[in-house]
Parts: sequence; C-alpha cells; structure tokens
Amino acid sequence: MCNDSKDPTSRGPAGNLLKMRFDAQEYREAAGERFVEATNAQARGDYLAAHLAAGLAVECMFRGYLVRVAPDFDARHDLSALSDAYLRRMPVKRTEQLRASINDMAILWRNNHRYCSGAKLRSHFNRIGRHQ
Repeated sequence: MCNDSKDPTSRGPAGNLLKMRFDAQEYREAAGERFVEATNAQARGDYLAAHLAAGLAVECMFRGYLVRVAPDFDARHDLSALSDAYLRRMPVKRTEQLRASINDMAILWRNNHRYCSGAKLRSHFNRIGRHQ
C-alpha cells in the first residue's frame, strides 16, 4: 500500500504531500508492469522505452527485497548498491554469476538515461562498446 507520510527519500517544498512509501508487494507489482512495458516496447522497436522500463523493473525487484530486509536503505538508483543485501544471502557460486549480470545491468542502465534522447543513448552505448 502507498503510505504518503514517512518516506525520508522524498524532497521538495511541498513536504509531506510529495512523500510516498512503498511496500514489497507494490515494488513487485511495479516490477512486473515495467517488465511488460519493456517487452511491449521492444516488440514495437521502441528500444529507448524498453531500456528505461527494463532498468526500472530491475530496480523495483531489488527495492522490493530491500524494503523487507533493510527498510531504511538509501541506495538511490544504484543497481549495484541495491543488489548488495540480496547477494550477501546467496550461495557463493550463485553470487558470482548474479553479480556479473547485475554489473552488466548497472553499466547499461542509469536512472539519468530517462533524460537522454535516443541518439544520445545510442552514442553512449557505442562509446562504451555495448551497442549492437
């Protein structure tokens, strides 16, 4: 459920009116919705929208876990930091594989990509050797 009263991460002059707190179920639902959005965007060739929605889906999954085990976390939008608590509870063999995948995602997705034009994002991926 959305609780509009106690989120320490919300900022702005409107104070409590802008604050929202999410529970694990809401993050899970949002992750599923963003995944569907990413899949649909990719199917229609809208790769920028697919990229943004996929990154948000991953972020929501980790936030859903973190809100249960560390409700006062403050990792902002850093996927590597968001994944740390989850990875600490995994068997070592699985952790190495997941860490590699998460590191790839953290390289490819940044929250500030939402401000990029498609051309700028493609240029960024070319520069880091990740555009296909």
